[in-house]
Amino acid sequence: MLNMVTEETIATEIEMTKDSFPGTILVIEGKNDTKFYDKFVDPKKCHLVVAHGKDNVLAAIEIINRDNIAGVAAIVDSDFWRVTEIPALPRNIFVTDTHDSEGMIFTSNAFDRIAKELCTEKKINEYDDLRGFIYSHAKQIGFLRLASIENDLFLVFEGLDYKKATRKNTIVVDIDSLIRHLQHLTKKNAKRKDYNDQVFTDEEIKQYFEETVKIGNDFDVKEVCCGHDLIGLFAIGLRRLFASIQATTANREHMEKVFRLAYSYDDFKDSELYSSITEWENNHQHKILV
Repeated sequence: MLNMVTEETIATEIEMTKDSFPGTILVIEGKNDTKFYDKFVDPKKCHLVVAHGKDNVLAAIEIINRDNIAGVAAIVDSDFWRVTEIPALPRNIFVTDTHDSEGMIFTSNAFDRIAKELCTEKKINEYDDLRGFIYSHAKQIGFLRLASIENDLFLVFEGLDYKKATRKNTIVVDIDSLIRHLQHLTKKNAKRKDYNDQVFTDEEIKQYFEETVKIGNDFDVKEVCCGHDLIGLFAIGLRRLFASIQATTANREHMEKVFRLAYSYDDFKDSELYSSITEWENNHQHKILV
């Protein structure tokens, strides 16, 4: 069904909404973004439209701008733009401070509040920089994500089980296990995902990974690390290292909800994203934020 959603259908939805809604339209990538941005948006003055993908957002905004429809803006994840090449964007497209919105939460004070609440004090004192410790391991997954994109490997990361990708009783990523796991996910999803007919061996994928690591060691880890991976490894750590929480609670899906709830408006106001949106509001007399 989502395959039928195109930039044209999103642009049409925006135009139809503008006919009946006098406020601003804010286009976002996915449904989880709604859960994140909803509490910062003024519902009386701004309506959210889910575009079901970053490419749809960018293309739909291009159509809207070409047709000179005022009062429409968008937020997209930066993903790897800041370590590859960030494109020239119109001023009504805003970009997350880090790789994605989950990464923004992870870098904020929300992380400290969550760690203080959930982690065992005795265990947490073993780490001088808990957040940095998680970044140091999550970047391995980030490098493989980047290698997949840059070399058209088309690896499927959706459904990644961090338990299968890490060594026993640690959050250390075992790259061989990770590659085998992703190969399985990719083959499993071949019929319903964009899939390259070329099949890469585990050894070929690892070589691409190692080449990416060589050129990526100086990259900012906040841009390399996907927020899903950061929170996924933190959840595993709550089970293995930082506390003794059961998997029913310490899993990525649940912990992402916890992180979203812990991220306050004050946290958001500290972000560059907030500054970009408020500047646009002031310059265009269109309201988005509460």
